[in-house]
Amino acid sequence: MKITFSMVGILLVSLTLSGCMFFCADEGKILRPYGSALTKLSSEMESLVRYQNPPADATDEELLRLATKNDPGFLDTFHGYKIRVHSQDRHAILLLCSADGKRGLQEDLGCTPSLDRNLWKEDAAMPCDFSLSVELGCRLTK
Repeated sequence: MKITFSMVGILLVSLTLSGCMFFCADEGKILRPYGSALTKLSSEMESLVRYQNPPADATDEELLRLATKNDPGFLDTFHGYKIRVHSQDRHAILLLCSADGKRGLQEDLGCTPSLDRNLWKEDAAMPCDFSLSVELGCRLTK
């Protein structure tokens, strides 16, 4: 009887861990294409905040619309996700979050050529908070 309970326990732990591996792999397949789209969007946002001087009180949604005014349908790429925008010293950081705004998934500096952080790979419970530094990240790319 004791062996049976031990076997059941081992089986449950194994199934739980393998389920997480499949879920994490599936999430990676889903989120991977968003990385290139987010870098394109962050580049457009960088151009907006650096050269076009948007209103200081503009909301994230207004900034996103201004940054994609030449291709407004591009934002449809991110349907089902929330995008947060932070600008500082005429540089931009974009943060892709879950639809409920609780989980951070990807974060990108507009001044760098590639995606800066895949938050979903680092921690499944990563909050939707900015973690990159404009001062450090953009200064290193100059």
